[in-house]
Formats: sequence, C-alpha cells, structure tokens
Amino acid sequence: MKKIFALVVLLVMAFSLLGLTGCSEHASSFRAVYLAEHNDRDSAGISFGHLKGKYVIKLKNTKSDAKLKYDGEIGKGDVTVYYEVNGDKKELFSLSSNESESSEVEVGKGTVYIYIECEDDCDDGSFDFELR
Repeated sequence: MKKIFALVVLLVMAFSLLGLTGCSEHASSFRAVYLAEHNDRDSAGISFGHLKGKYVIKLKNTKSDAKLKYDGEIGKGDVTVYYEVNGDKKELFSLSSNESESSEVEVGKGTVYIYIECEDDCDDGSFDFELR
C-alpha cells in the first residue's frame, strides 16, 4: 500500500512540475540587456542592446488576405526569425552581423506567432512587425 501511495505522490509531483515549467513552444526564453518592446493587436517590435535565446511575439490577424510587413537589423551576431500561423512554422529571414532586412509576406487568418531566435549572443538589434 505504501508503494502505491508513494507512486501516486511521485506522479502528481512530476505532472505538477511539468505544468509549472511552461512547456509551450510559444513561450519566450531569453537573456537580454536593454530590451524595449511594444506589442499591440496588429503590430509589435523590440530593440535590444544584447539578446540570447528565443523571444516570441503574438499578433492577431482577422483578415484572410493580410500581409505581415517586417523590418529587422542586427549589429553583431546571427539571428533567425520565424513566423507561425495555424501551426505552420516557416522561416521569415536570417541576419548576420551588420545586416538588415525589410519586406512583407502574406499570412492567413488567425494568430500569428513570430519567433526571434539568437542561439549565440546578438547585439544592437531592432525588429518591427505589422499586419496590414
């Protein structure tokens, strides 16, 4: 009886720990110095002095024929930006030191997640996104 009780307690603790860790793919996990952000329903952006990790932005698209306009630049490091609509994640663009990118892409109706990922240290970056 004690073994069954101990097993039940162990399972409850394990599931509680998993629930507290936030296993969501849509969760940000980063380390930053000087991070300024803005996030409205259909536009968002960040600027930073230093960033390492994954920063996630969530936008709401209510139009079926919307375009995601984006601008990005990085001073030092390598960054890859992805976007996801309805579970379909695609690379938007990649930048290396002293590069910039500005364009737009068609997105479907639904929640748009944008992932800014710096596996190593990135410095002096700025990223802006807008649904039109």
